Amino acid sequence: SFEELGSENIAEGESWMITNPPYGDRLKQSIAPSEMIEKAFNELNIRRLGLLMLSESRSKILKTCDKLNLTAKQSHFKNGGLGVDFIVITKPD
Repeated sequence: SFEELGSENIAEGESWMITNPPYGDRLKQSIAPSEMIEKAFNELNIRRLGLLMLSESRSKILKTCDKLNLTAKQSHFKNGGLGVDFIVITKPD
């Protein structure tokens, strides 16, 4: 699980993490998107994170990015009738 990942699992250098955490009525998240972003960049020290999330989570994710001085680019589409965003978050050089 994401909570069990440690920096020893991540390659050094230009690291990407792409994740599609649970969303919708059927599946519940075990970790909040903001916690996931903070852990990925602060503890795992990755360079880029790709998140596929419900569009309604977008504002919280963007606030977290601003707080951590991260850049976010997003693309909106539908997945099974649900509005979702694929957000690529990048740590500045």
